[in-house]
Amino acid sequence: QEGHMEDQQSAGRALYTRLFALQEQRVLAYNALDKAFEELVASKGDMAAYGAACASVTARFAAISGEIRAIEENGASGAPRSLLVRQLQLLEKRKLELTVQQDVLRTRIQFAPEPTEQQREDQVSLESVRGFLAGVVGEINDVLEEIRADLCDAE
Repeated sequence: QEGHMEDQQSAGRALYTRLFALQEQRVLAYNALDKAFEELVASKGDMAAYGAACASVTARFAAISGEIRAIEENGASGAPRSLLVRQLQLLEKRKLELTVQQDVLRTRIQFAPEPTEQQREDQVSLESVRGFLAGVVGEINDVLEEIRADLCDAE
């Protein structure tokens, strides 16, 4: 019985090690999205290249989320961690939505032919989105810290 419990703990740790590796992949995907935007600006509006980069990053996010859902379903059942993983997924979804909003606003601001009232409104909206985004990132970090603490407590 004790060996079975140790095997379960070891399997659970392996799943959560994978979860943290997937979170690192998410960070790299966001970095790729930022780089694509920088290249869009540098190219003075090559939307085809930007669209292709966004499609590639979106596919990466989908694959990562699929793997994390599998961790949630298979590895976290019966533990508070499953709720934390679900919360993490919801926060990551919100972060991606806000990131897209941010990039749309940045694109409209960057490529407006001349300063307009709409551009000023977009700038205000962009600051608001950035504030929400910072809050969501903080919440994601809090959830990851809770998962780490839970894992340490389980050992």
